[in-house]
Amino acid sequence: MFQQAKRLNKISLYLVQLAIVVFLIAGTCASLPKFHASNQLALGLHYAPFALVTLSIPFTLYCGFLLLRLNLLTARTFLSMVTVAMLLFLCGTYFGMAAWLGMPWVLKWAIAAFDKFLLSQTANLPHS
Repeated sequence: MFQQAKRLNKISLYLVQLAIVVFLIAGTCASLPKFHASNQLALGLHYAPFALVTLSIPFTLYCGFLLLRLNLLTARTFLSMVTVAMLLFLCGTYFGMAAWLGMPWVLKWAIAAFDKFLLSQTANLPHS
């Protein structure tokens, strides 16, 4: 299960990083006059980061639930992260998107800490 959580988190991170790159490209293209005439391209670039972050949400939630199941994340921490992200979505899509962008990183750090713990435990085992 831990390997599955690592894989899902990696997918979430790739989607989030791609959303950031698309957001930067969309902002650059929006400032160019030749893209002002093309409404469909502008709308597509505007909503593409939202779509990518939306695609990462199920992976992030599933990874978080796996980490909860493995007792690597406390329920209070996970619930507060999800609650804040949902409340920020009510304030505005950019705020909510920023909150969901950060969640895979927090889960990545929890996974990395457990990986480090596992490595330290296997290093202390007696060799036969």
